Amino acid sequence: MSLLYDLRFAIRLIVKERWFTAVAVAALALGIGVNATVFTLVNAVLIRGLPFKDSAQLYMLGVRRQTDSRTSQLSHPELQDWRAQTRTFAALAAFSNTGVNLADDRAVPEQARGTFLTSNAFTVLGQPPLIGRDFTEADERKGAEKVVILGYGIWKNRYGADPAVLGRVLRINGEPSTIIGVMPEGLMFPRESALWMPFIPTAAQELRGDRPLSVFGRLRGGRTRAQAQAEMDGIAGRLAAQYPDTNKEFPPRKRPDVQ
Repeated sequence: MSLLYDLRFAIRLIVKERWFTAVAVAALALGIGVNATVFTLVNAVLIRGLPFKDSAQLYMLGVRRQTDSRTSQLSHPELQDWRAQTRTFAALAAFSNTGVNLADDRAVPEQARGTFLTSNAFTVLGQPPLIGRDFTEADERKGAEKVVILGYGIWKNRYGADPAVLGRVLRINGEPSTIIGVMPEGLMFPRESALWMPFIPTAAQELRGDRPLSVFGRLRGGRTRAQAQAEMDGIAGRLAAQYPDTNKEFPPRKRPDVQ
């Protein structure tokens, strides 16, 4: 069911956003074509053009396997390492997409695309909620009360755009979650997301070899992509030496791919 759900979203996106798809495919092709690049920094073509503050400073980050050049996401421990060691990025955030089932006493159950976010994600994007509040660090701690931020579409279609939705309980995959905010109309970052939940890693996701996270960041003022690439290469080298069992496939780049 999950595969079919993702396929339907992909087809809708391709048909609806031909320009978007062309740019994404072009960016992927350029990335794969870089010889021996195993640690990549990609300008956020999936973000640029959206109404985020200083979007030219937003970048997607990823690692590439040495063996087959496949781009890989990050593990939660690796994200923590990157955050601790970077000086060129003001902040790094991450997300993981999922399909969810929604239910409450207001309307019939429905399926939607949900996204787990680190608590700083909307702050990094520079996008506050339309109503309610953003996630906080307390929301992503283990044992925290489950909370959710709704997209404008669900707020309008399921709750009639009622501001009193804040504080209501929405069951997500059978688990009760308190609605704490609503995002502005048109915001569906990333990939047509309809609602957002804090990323709280499971025991499996705390393992260094489990890589569920797509990572993005905002450059500090005055820093360049080339400086960020060089710094991230250094971080890659240190992690490859420190954790050879899980990071030996992701050593630093062998030649630059930035101008």
